[in-house]
Amino acid sequence: MKEKELSPPPKQPVVPVTPTWSVSVSTDPYPSIRIPPDISSQKASRGSSLQIGRATSRVEPVYPEEAKRQGVEGTVKLHVVVGRDGTVQSAEPISGPTLLAKAASSAIREWHYAQTLLAGQPVETEQDVVVNFRLANPSISKN
Repeated sequence: MKEKELSPPPKQPVVPVTPTWSVSVSTDPYPSIRIPPDISSQKASRGSSLQIGRATSRVEPVYPEEAKRQGVEGTVKLHVVVGRDGTVQSAEPISGPTLLAKAASSAIREWHYAQTLLAGQPVETEQDVVVNFRLANPSISKN
């Protein structure tokens, strides 16, 4: 009897400790441009150049331990504003589980972009960033 009682406890902690998870991030390749008054007041010259700044450094979101324990997964959509200097000014959650939104927002705020230039002038941009948090736990059957 005691041997049978001792066998299950070592097996049970192994399953919760080893859940696999993934976090993926996607962004729109064409952000919206916030044209400042000093540029918009000038007449647009034909052939004005636009150079879209891409992320030069990214911090990947970390799956929150509490969310893993609770089995929370989902998609977080953030509205991100990138300043003229390429730093993230804000990363506001639009939708998604609160536990995951905090982690996504925190990571995205650490990103840095090359400047977006319109007619040679740095401009702010805004875009939506989608972060997918997924758990794959073999102990949970989804039949």
